[in-house]
Amino acid sequence: MVIDTRRVLTCRHVVAQHPKTEPSLWVTFPLSGEDPIVRRKVVGIRVCEDMPPAIADVAVLQLIEDVPSSVRPAPIRLPEPNKMTDSCWRAYGFAHGDPFGHSAYGRISGQLSYGWIRLQTLSADRLAPGFSGSGVWCPDYRAVVGLVTQANDEGDGRAITLFQIDKWLPEENLTALTTSLTGRSGVTAPKPSAWRLSTDPEAGRHWLPRARGVTRDSERGYRFRGRVSALRKIRQWLDRENLDRRVLVVTGRPGAGKSAVLSRIVTTADAEIRAQLPPDDDAEMATIGSVACAVHARGKMAIDVASEIARAVSASPPERVDDLTNLLRQTLPICPGQNFNVVIDALDEVSNPAEARAIIHEIALPLVETCADLRIQIVIGTRRYDAQGNLLDELPRGYEIIDLDDPRYFDITDLVSYALASLRLVGDERVDNPYRDDTVALPLAEHIAKLSDRNFFIAGLIARTHGLHDQQAATPHEITSSYATDTLRTYIHQLPQVGEMPAEVALAALSFAEEPGFTAELWSIAINTLYEIDISPQKLSHFARSSGANFITEVNSEHSIATFHIAHQVLNECLREVRGRIAMPVEDESRLTKAFISLGESVGWANAPLYLLRCLPAHAQRAGMIDALLTNDNYLCHADLRQLRPFMDLARSPEAQAKARLLSQESGITDAPPSLRATMLASPREESLVDVDLPISNQTRSALRYWTERDSLYGHEDGVNAVCAFTLDNQTLLATTSDDKSIRIWSTEAAV
Repeated sequence: MVIDTRRVLTCRHVVAQHPKTEPSLWVTFPLSGEDPIVRRKVVGIRVCEDMPPAIADVAVLQLIEDVPSSVRPAPIRLPEPNKMTDSCWRAYGFAHGDPFGHSAYGRISGQLSYGWIRLQTLSADRLAPGFSGSGVWCPDYRAVVGLVTQANDEGDGRAITLFQIDKWLPEENLTALTTSLTGRSGVTAPKPSAWRLSTDPEAGRHWLPRARGVTRDSERGYRFRGRVSALRKIRQWLDRENLDRRVLVVTGRPGAGKSAVLSRIVTTADAEIRAQLPPDDDAEMATIGSVACAVHARGKMAIDVASEIARAVSASPPERVDDLTNLLRQTLPICPGQNFNVVIDALDEVSNPAEARAIIHEIALPLVETCADLRIQIVIGTRRYDAQGNLLDELPRGYEIIDLDDPRYFDITDLVSYALASLRLVGDERVDNPYRDDTVALPLAEHIAKLSDRNFFIAGLIARTHGLHDQQAATPHEITSSYATDTLRTYIHQLPQVGEMPAEVALAALSFAEEPGFTAELWSIAINTLYEIDISPQKLSHFARSSGANFITEVNSEHSIATFHIAHQVLNECLREVRGRIAMPVEDESRLTKAFISLGESVGWANAPLYLLRCLPAHAQRAGMIDALLTNDNYLCHADLRQLRPFMDLARSPEAQAKARLLSQESGITDAPPSLRATMLASPREESLVDVDLPISNQTRSALRYWTERDSLYGHEDGVNAVCAFTLDNQTLLATTSDDKSIRIWSTEAAV
C-alpha cells in the first residue's frame, strides 16, 4: 500500500527473504494503468525490532524515487481496533499468485490482541494467500484502516490496524499522513483533518460540477463566474482568528447559486483540485486547507451528517446524533489559532424536515456554542424555508448570514458573464458555435440574464441550450419567456424521446424519487403507475446516461446497483409542478406507495430494493398512508426504521398507533436482525412481564397481565432483576430494573 510518494507499506513476511539494506526488491503498480515495466527499486526496509515478527508483521519499503504520477497515496485513518467492529471492509489482492488479482469484502467481526482485527469474508471471492500486505479499506472511514496479514482455509482472515502500526513504527509518523494539509503563506495552518475531497463520494456528484458551473462531472468546462463579495466573506470567516460561536448561513432563492458558491470554497481549499484550475482562473478562492470537512446533506439524516463529521477526525461513527460533540472533544486536539471548519450544504434537502432541525439543534449549535476551545466553525447552505417552515428561525439571534439575493452579494454582471460562458460552452467549445463573436453573444447573454430573474440555473440552462443547438445566432427579441417552467419545458422538449415516450414523462416520474434515487426498475414502475406506459429499465438507463440528460445524476451503491435522480432542485420542483396540472400530488404519491408496497410483497421484503426499505416512508407520508407501513410486520422486519420514526406520530388507526408505540419503546429493534424484530413485534409488551423469572407471588404475576407501559427510559431487553411498587399522584406504579441499570415504570389501577 502506497502511503506517500516514496514509501510503501506491506507485511514483514512478504519481504522476509530480502535483506534490510540494498535489497534486490522492486515495486510495480498493476492497478494504476501503468505498463508492467514501470517499477521502482526498494532501497531500504524498516521493521519493528522490538516485537516478534509474527506479531509486528509489518514493513515499510523506502523507494529510490517517487511513485508514478498516476499513483496516489492511499487515504489512511487510525481508528482504535475496538471501534471498528461490525464495520465493512474491502481489499484487493493477488490470491495464490494470480497476476490479475481480485477483490474481497466483508465485515470486521472483532478485535484481537496486539492491535489485530478479525476479517469475516462475505463475498464470493475469498481471502487467500496473496492478499498479505493489501490495504483494508473501510467505507465507514472512507480510508484504509489496516493491513491484511493472514487468511485461513475458510477464506476469512486477520489484519493489523494502522492504529497499532503507528505505535510500533512511530518514526514513520502515520498520524501526519492522515492530517497533512498545505497552508497558504501568512495564514495560520488549519487543524488536522482526515477528510479528503478526493475520497468523498459527493465530490463528483456535487462539489466538483457545481464549482465549475456545470450540471454533472462528465461535462467539461470551467464556467463559474463572479460572486466575489460572497466568496471573500466566506474565506475571511473561515480564516478568522476571533471566533464568536455563531453559525454562518449561505442562503438564497432556488437557483441563486448557493451550492455553486460553497462548492467553489470547498474545491479551491483543496490543493490538488486547485492545481487543476485553468491558468486564467483569477476568481476568488478559499485558503488551501481551510475546509476540514464538507457534507452534502441532500437526502441524508442527521446521524449520517454526524457520522461524516466524526470520520473527519478519525472518530468512530456516533451511535446517536448527540454523541458527536463528545466524540469530537475526545478526538480533536486543541490547537490555538487553528480552525476546524465544517461546510454542510443542502440542509433544506435532507430526508425530512425533522432531520434538518436535528442537524441545527444537535450538531451545528452544540459544536459552535460548546466547543469554542476546539475552534470548530460551521457553514450551512440552505433555503430559508422547507416544508415545515422557516429554517432560519431555528437559529438563535445573531447568526451570520450571506443572502445571495441581497444586492451586496449579487451583481448582474456575474450572471451575464456566466450566461456568456454557457453560450460559448467554455471548456467544451463547438467549432461552429455562432456565439464566438462578442457583438452577437454579449447582447444575448445580457438579455438571458435579465429574463432569468437572478436565477443562475435558469440562465445557464437557456444559454447552454442555445450554445449546443443553434446553427445561427438567436437575437434577444426571440427569447421572450422569463418563467422557469416554460424555460425548462422548452429545454426538455428538445431532448430525444425515450423509446416512444416523451422525455418529459420520464423526467416527471423521476422527480418523485427520494435520495439516492430510483433504480431503473423502480423508475420503470413509477412511469407505468403514473402514466400507464410500459418502458424497459434498459431504455431508461440509456436515456439517463445520454448527453442530453446531463442533469440526471447516477449513483452506484456498494452493490454496484445504479440509481438515478434529478440533480437540480429547481428542475425537480418544476417537473412536479407540471405534473400537478394533470394530477393531484397526494393521489400520485398514493399510487406510487401502493405500487412499491405491491413490489415489496411480490419479491418478499427480504429481497426488496434498498430504496423501498429506506425511502418508502417519505412516499407514504405524502400519501397519508403511514398506517399501511406500521401495520405491515413483514415490512417492519426489514425496513430502515430510522426513516420511519419521524412519521410515526401520523398513525391514525388504533392498530397503527399501538405499533408506533411499540416501535418507540423497543430500544433495540432498530438495529435488530429480521428474526429478532419478528419476535419483538409479535410479543405485546404487557405480556412480556408475565413469564419473567421474578421472586414474586402468583397473585402479583397474574395482576401484571393487566398492566400497560407508562414510560420507558432507555428500555431493557435483559431479564428483570428488581421490582419496586410505589405511589405517585394516588396511583400505584411498578418500577422494574435490569442489568443495564435502566428503569421501566408500569401503571395500573390494581394494587400490588
